[in-house]
Amino acid sequence: MNEFSAFKELLKEKCDIVQVISSYVDLKKKGSEYVGLCPFHNEKTPSFTVYANADSPHYHCFGCNASGDVISFIENTEHLDFIDAVKFLADRCGLEVPATNYNEKNYANRKSIIELNVEAAKFYHKMLFSPEGKSCLDYLRKRGLDLKTIKKFGLGYAPDSWDSLIKYMKNKNVYPSQLLVADLVKKSNKNGKTHYYDSFRNRLIIPIINVRKQVIAFGSRALSPNDKAKYINTADTPSYKKSNELFALNLSNNKERVLILTEGYFDVMTMHQFGFPYAVACCGTALTKEQVSLMSRYCKELYLCYDNDSAGKKATMRAIELCKNSDLKVRVILLDGGKDPDEAIRKMGKEYFNKLISTAPDAITFLQDEIAKNYNLKLSDDKNEYIEKVINEVYPGLSDIELEIYSSKLAEKTGINKSVILNSARRALKKQYNKKRYNFNNTKQNLNFNSQNSRLKKDSPIKHGKFFLLASMIKAPELFEDGEIDLEENLFENDELFDIFNGIFEMIKKGEKPELLYFSENLDEKQKQILIKLINSDIKPDVNDVIAAVKYLKDELKIQNIENKDFSKLSDEDYLNLFENQED
Repeated sequence: MNEFSAFKELLKEKCDIVQVISSYVDLKKKGSEYVGLCPFHNEKTPSFTVYANADSPHYHCFGCNASGDVISFIENTEHLDFIDAVKFLADRCGLEVPATNYNEKNYANRKSIIELNVEAAKFYHKMLFSPEGKSCLDYLRKRGLDLKTIKKFGLGYAPDSWDSLIKYMKNKNVYPSQLLVADLVKKSNKNGKTHYYDSFRNRLIIPIINVRKQVIAFGSRALSPNDKAKYINTADTPSYKKSNELFALNLSNNKERVLILTEGYFDVMTMHQFGFPYAVACCGTALTKEQVSLMSRYCKELYLCYDNDSAGKKATMRAIELCKNSDLKVRVILLDGGKDPDEAIRKMGKEYFNKLISTAPDAITFLQDEIAKNYNLKLSDDKNEYIEKVINEVYPGLSDIELEIYSSKLAEKTGINKSVILNSARRALKKQYNKKRYNFNNTKQNLNFNSQNSRLKKDSPIKHGKFFLLASMIKAPELFEDGEIDLEENLFENDELFDIFNGIFEMIKKGEKPELLYFSENLDEKQKQILIKLINSDIKPDVNDVIAAVKYLKDELKIQNIENKDFSKLSDEDYLNLFENQED
């Protein structure tokens, strides 16, 4: 074992994995393990487990399959490369990292690209304040950005030349083939020869900097009206994936745990300049679930502030849909003083925008109001159609308390009695739910069990029925408390699922709500994985489906018992007794 490998092992011994992870995750002890909500994906039931007493302490999430040791945890949570994660932990426990020639290809590529980006950013920034960049600087001033904001965001100018960056980098002993990996240059082949040229020419340059203060990519805006592409951004590279990043998140002040999500670079820069240092934007893409997950790590309340046009409204609705499964409290800033945040805040001022923030409706209220714009609520037919649309498209997934709140608002808007709306909503949602009731023979798909890893066998429908029944016991234990559904322990006899069934069943009998890993100390790893999948499934059990599943399993058990009997050894009396007193 070389010096660095030995140091890694020492570091992992010195850094208590529970203490480190507890800085990021609220862990609770369950037996010899620790559990909490996974920091790598959105979940409401904890499936993230830390095995502190294992031979090699590690973590594993049964929901998203993230796993690793204390070093990989820091890599993923702090967005650090391996060697930087090692240095991070070494600083934490007061160790000095020995010299290393660690040279993993991906790390080297990423580190090299970031270094090239930093050098390019310096070049572009310098060019902005050169005679060549005067037109770009004048453009920025015309757009209202002051010098402090220009410097804060490290803005730059790419000269109107095919090879200005290439020439600059050659003087630094960096050649086009190296710049190609960072997407700082493009190449073409003519007459059998390869030609390189700058990716950005005659453009405003906007560095994309991550939360670790690294220049990972660039955005750019055309300065010539003849340029067909208004915005051009760095393509995905080993250091950058645009669907995972947010512009200006590195600058956002998150003491209040709030973010404002806008559409454009200028929206963000203007808002920062006017005193809203928690504005961010997507990097040339529509909002993605990865970006929602990223934001949920940095804020609790998200304000959507998209352009004041039909495209902006559609983007807002899509963003609300993406945020549904997160813990973010979503509000929508309604612009009425300009086509976008940049224009609105300049025309109306900071106090105006503060008022918009303080009066921003929550996502459900916004959807209700937005749908209402398509109807004349003075007409009975329109009013009825409007209420039905809201109930069927906006209300699914709301809790009973939320349904109560928003029914009140809908009643106020339409003049219809709240109890009438609430009863209609409950009937409609129940009917909608019944149409989507789960067939217990099809729960393999609902629970994401991989059919490639377990071929369908003769008893597969039985297993799927058992999976459905167990998930129902977890999701709706109240269905089993009044005795209407007759469970029998022998349904799971000689089955790997018996321990799970028994643990849940015992809790239900005691009137306790089954919780994740509450009784998992007695389960093996495979059983724990099954339990987590059951709890994280999206099954919404209906009493009739559960009764049907229990009856099906009992019938199959009887059939198996008959198949396994040797009738030749039965007396005539015992054989005839098989046909007596049979239940329907």
